Amino acid sequence: MTRRYRYARGALAADYARGAAGLAVTAGLLVLVQPAPAVGWALGMGAALFLVYCTRSVVRQFTSIELDEAGLAARGPLGTAIRWEDLRSVRLKYYTTQRDRSGGWM
Repeated sequence: MTRRYRYARGALAADYARGAAGLAVTAGLLVLVQPAPAVGWALGMGAALFLVYCTRSVVRQFTSIELDEAGLAARGPLGTAIRWEDLRSVRLKYYTTQRDRSGGWM
């Protein structure tokens, strides 16, 4: 039995909104005004970072994690697979957003 997990579209909507807003502000300022060279360079680097952020969100949207008898696989643009017999150890950490460890999201 294969189990497939993926991000819900709604879960990525905020990432898309943040990326689009950041890209609109940084690239928009580069297009609309003629900033000083240092400011233009900083805005260009900011736009590049927001473009990478948007690209990572797209990759997350099209990637699914599959678990089956053979192993664990990420199917998508940057997919990979690990067979169960090749897996030597797993280290799991729990990061909570509340002091009493009741409501973590990581």
